[in-house]
Amino acid sequence: MNKKISKSIDHMHWDDSKIALLGTMTDAALAKQFGVKHHVVLSKRSLLSIPPYKNMKSHEWTDQELRLLGSKSDQAIAKLLGLAKTTVVNKRKLLGIEAFAHHSKLWRTWTLEELALLGKYTDKEVAQRLNISAANAASRRHLLGIPALRTRRENKVPRPNAVNWTEQYLALLGKLTDEKLSKMMGVARKSVMRKRRELGIVSYAVGTQYWHQWTEEEIARLGKTTDRELAEQLGVEEMCLAIKRRQLGIKSFTAASGTRRPHSWTQPEIALLGKNQDTVTARKLGLNVAAVWKMRNQLGIRAHHGTKRNPDKWTPEIIARLGKDTLQKIAEEMGVTREAIRQKCIKLGITARAGRK
Repeated sequence: MNKKISKSIDHMHWDDSKIALLGTMTDAALAKQFGVKHHVVLSKRSLLSIPPYKNMKSHEWTDQELRLLGSKSDQAIAKLLGLAKTTVVNKRKLLGIEAFAHHSKLWRTWTLEELALLGKYTDKEVAQRLNISAANAASRRHLLGIPALRTRRENKVPRPNAVNWTEQYLALLGKLTDEKLSKMMGVARKSVMRKRRELGIVSYAVGTQYWHQWTEEEIARLGKTTDRELAEQLGVEEMCLAIKRRQLGIKSFTAASGTRRPHSWTQPEIALLGKNQDTVTARKLGLNVAAVWKMRNQLGIRAHHGTKRNPDKWTPEIIARLGKDTLQKIAEEMGVTREAIRQKCIKLGITARAGRK
């Protein structure tokens, strides 16, 4: 043995209590507790032929061993089972079992009549009957291996305000925001969100009207033609297409081909920015919506979020045209976006007609 290590071991006073701890925890943890170097503990343990501490996390607990937890001190149970004390403590805490202690509030002498209540009533009901804590009842029940009484779902009375999910409401999941659909149905937003997640339906993009369920074929067409042409072919908003293209890092058709020069903005055209939505302004000027969006942001002009829809605009004549005329044609006549027309079609269960005028 190295003379330096031997001197360190001899220099430390090893009493019976310290020697008894060797092998009950890692050498590093014990060295930290003693305030010495790691090799001092390691050498002393090796000198006394004490096996090193083994991680007993993989120990398979039997039902009989589990019932011992809390019935005796952790040290006594560890010695009985041949495990480290920390292994017993960790398992007991994991199961929520209080430590054994006669002086604790959880210790009491149980009569046979009191023990007969365990498992027949909930821990809370037993605690109320015996004027003890629920943890006391749960600890004793677990010690005896008695399963807890659980209220069966079939015995529960259905809630009077349970949501009635009709086929019409189910079809709107994901096509409207959860908040909007919940207001339409007169239920809580969480009820709508829970049902949508239960059916695996992707949520509508909150705070934007430019949501679209993209297919691989549609994504492959991005950047192959102008955003306006592709938007009309797919029946979506041009800004919706531009946002998706930028998210995927796909250059616009005009930027990639270089066939169109940058637009020279006039003062009357600049005056239109922010007065209407970018899509409406782009149509008026015959420009790409991305060009309008870029110029507006460069000049620091706030986007126009639209006005509140006037319910008087939805006359019976216009509603009768839904699904017959294109979204574009009706939107321009009403002075709203195509998305507004599409949402109205969804609300009324009418198949929208996309495409050119």
